[in-house]
Amino acid sequence: MWFKKKPVAVEAFIFNKEAEVMAPKWFLKAVQNEKIFIDRRLEDERSVVYGCTIHSQYGKLQAYIGDYILKGPSGEIWPCKKKMFKKLYERL
Repeated sequence: MWFKKKPVAVEAFIFNKEAEVMAPKWFLKAVQNEKIFIDRRLEDERSVVYGCTIHSQYGKLQAYIGDYILKGPSGEIWPCKKKMFKKLYERL
């Protein structure tokens, strides 16, 4: 038997260094609720964002600068590499 994946609309944005300020409200709320942690490292004695850790039903998922962060219809949040995102999703 053959099966085709059902189309699902998702909200998404590209994760960047300004995510704590420029991200959608649902992402910021997940950060506030400690479901997402912004990952930082020290460079030249200052804190620099390089990614985030998403706590999902599948465990800890890692996203880096340039990855897409998606929110599904049930509120689940997960990362997706840019190349894969372009293959799987199109703008509505």
